[in-house]
Amino acid sequence: MRLSLRPERIWKTIKQRWFWEIATIPIVLTSTVILSAVCQTLYVENREDARQVREQHFQDELTREDLFSRYLADMTELVLRFEGRSDFVGDQYRLDGTSALGNSLANARTMATIPRLDAGRKALALKFLYNTGLLSHGEPFQADWPVMRVNTSVPIGVSLMGQDFSEVELTGSDFAGANLTGVNLKRTDLSHSGVSGVNFSDAILVEANLEGAFARGAHFERTDLTGANLRGIDVQSASFEGATLINADLGEARLVGTNFKGANLTGAIFEPFTRRPNDGLLWQNTTCPDGSLSEDQDGDDNTCWSNLRPSQ
Repeated sequence: MRLSLRPERIWKTIKQRWFWEIATIPIVLTSTVILSAVCQTLYVENREDARQVREQHFQDELTREDLFSRYLADMTELVLRFEGRSDFVGDQYRLDGTSALGNSLANARTMATIPRLDAGRKALALKFLYNTGLLSHGEPFQADWPVMRVNTSVPIGVSLMGQDFSEVELTGSDFAGANLTGVNLKRTDLSHSGVSGVNFSDAILVEANLEGAFARGAHFERTDLTGANLRGIDVQSASFEGATLINADLGEARLVGTNFKGANLTGAIFEPFTRRPNDGLLWQNTTCPDGSLSEDQDGDDNTCWSNLRPSQ
């Protein structure tokens, strides 16, 4: 069978193909132009969005820096204004209460400023408040060794209760004798810091890092230290009464005269640990690392000495 290859048939086929190819050219070109325009628009919009984000970030930084600078200036003015003043004239209490006024002003300014700062400026603010003596008016503590104190001639103080200082970098800082009652210090790094006599009562120190810290005489009453790193910490004469130390790491800690009454030590790590003669640790209604109670009749004189290994 022979195929028909007549010239007119071939020419007709070629013309049909050319027609459709030529007809689709405008469609392709139009689609290309539209797609290019869309891509260009998206590119411009993305660049504009990125520019606006950068500008907003820059503006936020300026706002925070201005806020922080004004806070430092205002607090410095308050310190200078009330330095050396007292609510007592002789043995008579002044009803106008200069210290009460200073406390109100300092706390109002602090409460309005701290929540708006970033972590870096919060760290600087905390150190500023401590160095000016504004954090040294917490509960007094008793210690039979010298403890470095800041100047306490300023009769006013700042309460940071409820303030959020979580995830703040404070490695190697000195806060001896400071009042940090009820402060949120979750995941805050206080490793190798000087926190002797600090009042951490009712504070949140969940997963905080206090490795190698000097915390003699510190108050951790009712403090939440769940998962905290306390490895190598010196807590001689410190109190953890009623504290939560679930899964905390106390390996190599210096424990002499430490109070664990009512503390929850479930899962806490004490190894390696060397028991010292006359260590004077206080156990009462304590939940031991293995989940038992210090008062269980297991031959360790109502302590947790035989229960320091967490249950598997």
